[in-house]
Amino acid sequence: MAKVPLIGPNYGFTTWTAPSASRRGIEQLGRRVAGAGFSSQDFSFKFAREGQLPDFMAQRVAATASKFIFAGAQLYAEGGLSTPLSVEGAKLQHGTGRSTSSTGADGKTYFSGIEAAHFGIGTVTRYGEALSENAARQVQIWRMTSGFSPGDSRAFAAGGVLAGYGLAQDGSTYFAPAFINRSEGGLEKILQPQMTRLLPVFIPNNPETMELALIAMGERVVEFCAGDTPAVVRTLNDRLDLLTRGTATVKEFLQDRSDVNNLLFNGSERNLLEKMRDAIRSGESAFHERVEQIVKDIPYIAHDLAGLAEAARAERSASQSSSGGGESVAGSGTSDG
Repeated sequence: MAKVPLIGPNYGFTTWTAPSASRRGIEQLGRRVAGAGFSSQDFSFKFAREGQLPDFMAQRVAATASKFIFAGAQLYAEGGLSTPLSVEGAKLQHGTGRSTSSTGADGKTYFSGIEAAHFGIGTVTRYGEALSENAARQVQIWRMTSGFSPGDSRAFAAGGVLAGYGLAQDGSTYFAPAFINRSEGGLEKILQPQMTRLLPVFIPNNPETMELALIAMGERVVEFCAGDTPAVVRTLNDRLDLLTRGTATVKEFLQDRSDVNNLLFNGSERNLLEKMRDAIRSGESAFHERVEQIVKDIPYIAHDLAGLAEAARAERSASQSSSGGGESVAGSGTSDG
């Protein structure tokens, strides 16, 4: 069975050993649906140097595109069910950080330590539940209603691996200075409702056309996240304008200056956002070099997930044929199986 690793950057991020308890939820569910082929990372990545910003930004774009491609593939596997999808905040998490906050003599709040920040931006959800978790639950229900154990990864294997891929993308995190995680989180809250418009409304009903649709969707997500688009740049500009005006109701995310190991960009949200904006606006930046490779990789990701989706759809069809019927489980209740 294909291996479905939790995603991580390949551009020289510092690695830290992560406590196993922080991985248990994703690992147990992933292995339950995808089998031993699901591999949870036994380390975490840390955003530790300012020079890693282009890599960090690019990896986030890649993970986000993968989330959306997975969503399209999962809808196809379900038979193109037109259940509503949305983009919300984080629902699943791999890893935990350790951070504290305190109020300085100037009345400002300063953070110390690190936090687990998600690689992907937002979570594709269905009725408030992560689509990946919903997909994993569906696989377990299909197994049980077909006479198998919910943890028997030999049954509905393609659907299990597909769900495992989605879980990996949704749960994957890296360690970042607390102020960076908080800064990114503030931007994401503004972008997530706009990203809902990037989700598939219609999934073609044949594998070849579906694969092309997945490629197009991945490319749209990359353009949204990495292009000089009004959405992202305007969000950065608006936040920077607020920080520059320094109104009483707007507080900048800051890192405690005594936390020297995590004092990237002088511990200032404003400095971080300016560097991010510069990377997006400069077409020749190291960030855009990484993005070019991401775009080249999208057809391969789409091809693999399209193959899994077609196989997963065939598994469901075969089960329905053998039982004389079938059940719609996309919106069914929760299961702890």
